[in-house]
Amino acid sequence: MVESRHMHPLGSVWREVYRDLGLVDWARFFFCYLPIFIWTAALVLLLGVLICIKSFIGPFESACTPDGLFSLSPDHYSYWTPSGFFQMTLVFGEMSFAVAKFIDVAWDVMFGRIGQALLALFSWHAFSIHTTVSMGTSPTTYQFYRTIFLESSPSFRSTIGLISNPTSLKSIRSKTAMAFMVATMIFILAFPTLAGAMTGYTSVVKAYIPDITDANMIRFDSFDAIIYVIHDGKRIKIQDNQIVTVDPVISKRTYASKCENLVFSAYRPDALDLYADTYNSNGRRQCSMQTAVSKSFQDFDLAGPSLNISVAYFIDETLYGSADSSASFDPDRMLWGWNNEIYDKHYLSKHGTCQANGNYHWGFSFIQLFCMAVMLLIWTFGVLTMWCQARYIMRKRGYDIVSGPQKAILELSAAMRSELDFDDVDIPLLEEVQIKQRILAAKGGRISYDTQDPIENQSTALHPKSPQQSNR
Repeated sequence: MVESRHMHPLGSVWREVYRDLGLVDWARFFFCYLPIFIWTAALVLLLGVLICIKSFIGPFESACTPDGLFSLSPDHYSYWTPSGFFQMTLVFGEMSFAVAKFIDVAWDVMFGRIGQALLALFSWHAFSIHTTVSMGTSPTTYQFYRTIFLESSPSFRSTIGLISNPTSLKSIRSKTAMAFMVATMIFILAFPTLAGAMTGYTSVVKAYIPDITDANMIRFDSFDAIIYVIHDGKRIKIQDNQIVTVDPVISKRTYASKCENLVFSAYRPDALDLYADTYNSNGRRQCSMQTAVSKSFQDFDLAGPSLNISVAYFIDETLYGSADSSASFDPDRMLWGWNNEIYDKHYLSKHGTCQANGNYHWGFSFIQLFCMAVMLLIWTFGVLTMWCQARYIMRKRGYDIVSGPQKAILELSAAMRSELDFDDVDIPLLEEVQIKQRILAAKGGRISYDTQDPIENQSTALHPKSPQQSNR
């Protein structure tokens, strides 16, 4: 039996795919590249949500704005208001003080302190690689070398010393990279403070209105928004100044457009003929108040004139018609009712307050959260750019060795002995001031690497240059 020498093309393709997949460093992918992608995508997504925050938060159900102020139009509140910078304007939950405090402390520890450690870890990894590459072409100062290779995170003393020393600021050739490194050091030092400042707990507040008669504080959600006031209601066997209301109207909502769903039925179910179904020029159903009734109303003989009905401001004027249509365009004619008393917009705006109810929210300052997300995104792109660029140059030069703390001590010691001429000095007898004076005289000292050609010398090691070599 003769076997076919022709392989199935699809099987060949799958074998190639399987072989290529086997060459992928999956450990590096899952533990390096994938977390970086998820972290970056999460920051971009967070910024997108914050920019479009109004699209993700529904209408306010309270007359209290996120900064705790009373407003009849809370949907007009802007999260970008400067006064909300130090206020928790993006809050969650309703909890006791103990729970809110626990969440706040846990956030400060988990995000503030642990986040600071992670920022320092990744930053110093990128800084050490970038500095190694830079030292292959130009020397750096002792102070900068010590900060990068002998410290694992920035300290207040090292950061201030670096900023205040013009020589240290020229330790690497790229001014952009140097500026980014200094900014990152400051950012890492301030990170726990920034993380704690942007979060906190705040009292849950509810809107209250003082009663007109005895000034008792009444919850605003006990009030109803008025749409009509029937001043001569006794003509149809209801009280005069009868108010026709809907549920509390704070922000724009959608109401049913059918007449039988209008709320006057809550007072007198048999009075629904006060409304009439009509159709506009487009054939759409609309609801309008009959104010021209002159002969009869239900079982009542109603002689002229027509009922005396006042029309209040409607939040959504497209759903209700009225004899006085201009009223729907005048927000100053907004009316609310409680205990059959009428409250106008001026009274509510002047006397309305927001008071704590004993529980707490926990959340963020919107502006500070946005600033933190922007800074973290800039830090991410900066560190990634610095790391990728340095790794590319290292591969091109043919070496990948970066000094750790122990090797850095030896390299720094060798460079200082050579440049500062300590061969004929008894080092134990030297005072710290004398060493600093020699370093100042040497303009901060210089240490660099002699990058050998790996093909010519068959070596990938970096060798510290002597000061004489650095001067060439």
